[in-house]
Amino acid sequence: GVERITEEDYFLKAGEFRFWLREERDKYLDQLSSADAHKYFRRFVRRWNDGALPRACYAPHESTSMRASNNTAYKWTFTASSRFSSVELAGARESVDRATHSKPGNDAGDSDEDIGPVPEASPSPGPQLVGPSVGPSAPNVAERQMAREVQAESERMERNAERRAGRKVVIERVEELAPRQTGKEGRQAEKRATNQQNKQMREKDAAAGLEVDDDTLMGDGSSFAAALRARDGVSSKRADRKSEEAAERRAAHEERIAERREKELETMAM
Repeated sequence: GVERITEEDYFLKAGEFRFWLREERDKYLDQLSSADAHKYFRRFVRRWNDGALPRACYAPHESTSMRASNNTAYKWTFTASSRFSSVELAGARESVDRATHSKPGNDAGDSDEDIGPVPEASPSPGPQLVGPSVGPSAPNVAERQMAREVQAESERMERNAERRAGRKVVIERVEELAPRQTGKEGRQAEKRATNQQNKQMREKDAAAGLEVDDDTLMGDGSSFAAALRARDGVSSKRADRKSEEAAERRAAHEERIAERREKELETMAM
């Protein structure tokens, strides 16, 4: 198995990522936009964790010994006329790689076949310089920008996950306190309850309109009182009509709210 990595490990695997882009995708990091670099690095992480990358990606001494010109699309004009042969350059790179990755106390030329205790090295009169110290290169502007965007995206995903979890807890508590039916049957039940309530309100208003005294039924001989009764009757009918319309609008509004709430619950449950 391989050590698993995440998108936040870009700087740790920048060399292997550039090598993979060059060898497997025939692309260079300095030619990619920030969005494309994110996309390819996500693919690189998945293939790394699946163990599907070339063997060289999992061997640091092989990936770091690649020529720098292989990781960039820019080509220096003097390389074509260099007086050094490719064999000499390869030998120099191999020597530097052995000196860089050799373990302390062991000679760079030791092979894996040497078995047995290693004799103590005799003290030398002065410091021995095996070779130049080669360390990781400093990240460039594009790499730093990509790392910042990866960090920001990770924080945004964590915040969204926390908000979704909070909403789910609230909805579960509401359902525990007041469980409701879902789906088509739930909407029909709410609609029937609303219609029944509206019907009771209309019947109550009609019954209240019939409760009149004897003077109103028989008349009191006053034309002014009759005019007032006529005016009140028209106003009452108008008020009843407005009340019915308001009740219908309220029922339709509540039905739309119920539908939206059900869709939100289905979306969060996905």
